Formats: sequence, C-alpha cells, structure tokens
Amino acid sequence: MAIRFHRAALALACSLVLLTACETVEQRESKEARMSVLDVIFSWDGTTPCAKSESPPFVVRNIPEGTRTLRFSLSNEADPLAEFGGGDVPYTPNGRGLATLAPGAFTYRGPCSPELVGMYKWTVLALDQDGKLLVGGWAKKKYPQ
Repeated sequence: MAIRFHRAALALACSLVLLTACETVEQRESKEARMSVLDVIFSWDGTTPCAKSESPPFVVRNIPEGTRTLRFSLSNEADPLAEFGGGDVPYTPNGRGLATLAPGAFTYRGPCSPELVGMYKWTVLALDQDGKLLVGGWAKKKYPQ
C-alpha cells in the first residue's frame, strides 16, 4: 500500500512539474507581447529565396540605453524548427534609440517554404555589453509578398 501511495505521489509530482514547464498559447503570446518593445520594420527587397542571402534593410526603433548589439534571427511560423540563421550587428548609441541597417549587414538563408507563400518573423534582441538581453521585438510578413 505504501509503495502504491509513493508511486502515485511521484506520478502526481512529475505531472505538476511537466504542466508548469509547458506554456499555453496565452502564456507564449504574453511573452511575445513583452518582447514587442523594439519597433522592427523591414523589407524583402533583394532577398534570395532558399539560398545564402544578404540581410534585408531594417529600421529598429525604441532601442534602450545600454544596448551594444542587435541580434537578428529569422523564423518560419509554419516550421519553427527550420534554420535560417541571422546575425549580430554592433550598435553605437546615438541618443535617438534608432538603427537603420542597409542591406547586407549580415548574411542568412533566405525564406524557403514548402508552401507557395510562407509567414516569416524577424526577431531582434537588444543586448548589453555582456550579452544580457535588454528587450526584444519582432516583425512578420509573408514571403513572397
């Protein structure tokens, strides 16, 4: 009887740990809402699909003081495990919290979706000199448009 009780208690404890480790859609959306501090704008102009490509032009606003690096990464909403890469771009504070990046600031693999049109998201993280996350933001668009 005691062994069954301990097994049941252990199973319940494991279930609770697993439940707390799993995020609900609402929790993920809330986390994404907190990430939306940076205002990110981009264009697909010059993007080469499914191949190594130069980064598109970006404008990033609301960059906080203390930011030294902007980290860019691309994801496909239909296939979040797909690897597209991204890059780190040094940021020099300008007192306006603004960065305008010309095409080619870094290289990545261009959007590549098995569907004819895919929804892609650029995530941008503002990091301090020690690589600590300060804030983040994202923008998403269909490709091709």
